Amino acid sequence: MLFCSTTLALLAGGVPPAVASHPGPWGFGLNDLGQVGDGTAIAPPPDPNDLNEIPPAHNPNPTTVVGSHTFKKVAAGGSHSLGLKNDDTVWAWGNNSSGQLGNGTTTASSTPVQVTGLTGVTDISAGDAHSVAVKGDRTVHAWGSNFSGQLGDGTTTDRSSPVQVKGVGGIGVLEGVSKVAAGAYHTLALSSERRVYAWGGNDGGQLGNGTIIDSSNPVVAGITDVKKISAGSHSLAITEGSALEPNDDPVYAWGPNNRGQLGFAADQDFHPVPTKVSGMPLGATQVAAASSAGFSLALKQGEVWSWGANFAGQLGHGDRFTGLNGPPSDPKQLCLCDPKPAKVRTSGTTTLANVADIAAGYFHALAIQRVNPTTTNVVAWGSNQYGQLGNGSSDPLGEGPEDCIDTNCSWFAKTVLDSSTSSTPLANVRSIAGGSNHSLAAA
Repeated sequence: MLFCSTTLALLAGGVPPAVASHPGPWGFGLNDLGQVGDGTAIAPPPDPNDLNEIPPAHNPNPTTVVGSHTFKKVAAGGSHSLGLKNDDTVWAWGNNSSGQLGNGTTTASSTPVQVTGLTGVTDISAGDAHSVAVKGDRTVHAWGSNFSGQLGDGTTTDRSSPVQVKGVGGIGVLEGVSKVAAGAYHTLALSSERRVYAWGGNDGGQLGNGTIIDSSNPVVAGITDVKKISAGSHSLAITEGSALEPNDDPVYAWGPNNRGQLGFAADQDFHPVPTKVSGMPLGATQVAAASSAGFSLALKQGEVWSWGANFAGQLGHGDRFTGLNGPPSDPKQLCLCDPKPAKVRTSGTTTLANVADIAAGYFHALAIQRVNPTTTNVVAWGSNQYGQLGNGSSDPLGEGPEDCIDTNCSWFAKTVLDSSTSSTPLANVRSIAGGSNHSLAAA
């Protein structure tokens, strides 16, 4: 998200080489546009006049992506997927209505296709309907939807093949970039000088430059000494600690705050400049911003903290702010959210621990958890309407994430299973990503 998309942030000592539970990469969840990548034929949209409702294609268990692909990183957009191969090429599958697959067409694909003319890639990210990559020369390239200027090429024209992102103010090209993060309709880039560049949609201040004006060229966000970035409906960053407290590393947030995703009360609609998340303890090492639903995750010393929207259990701490519990005057009930960071749990009393990486989808979240020195598992929580939690269950004809009940969501972190015929966890995954209603994993 889009969204958030991440690779393994190793805990001390790292994750030793291991064999995955079965050959990947994997996709699970909604598959109506081929975003899971299993080669299933893409069905036409259902007839709204047909009273015999048929559930959309979906895979509630991890399914191997077609082709002999080994991806070192995966990224999930609204309804498309990206994979960065070991040979530094980028492959894409799923929805392609805006050219977000980058193969010069607008035809969807249920199997990976290579992004045109893009080699030597070091990082990738997927937005709602656009895609972004960093090359080895530290330039940035983007393709797909561009109605808010999220491709950064100085236009609002969709592109079905990669175009190079321009420099600040449209002068030259953007250089010196180490990482990118694609939000729903905006994009962030982290420079080697630890500055943040931003472009695209800015109606809620998500570019962080103090305005609410969209920009099709990069602008400089009002934050320095940045170590990590993430983009969704809003923007997140971790900055370097002070000289006196080098491990402080506070979390900053900016953009829309309709669900409390910036860490303060949801009646403060947006904030166009980076602001410290006051309730988040110092020392975070990773952040993930969700698109659409508006929630945030942060990783600190192996534990996951969450805040923002919680109508589908996406905060993972068991508190059910659904509007069905508690007095209607309670601010948490009014916004179906909690702006105060709290730890994700596996049960009412047990905190999720030993986490090495996090990813945020639209209405769900995932994490890689170390279970012993040689093994990692994947856990997930939040909406499970289309099986995006990978535990074998789904409720595709249910009312959707905002009417979450126990059968189509999880209020706590639960293990992603290896297959529909096994209770064995999906093990030794090294990259995870969450899209609108689907998930990806790669060994």
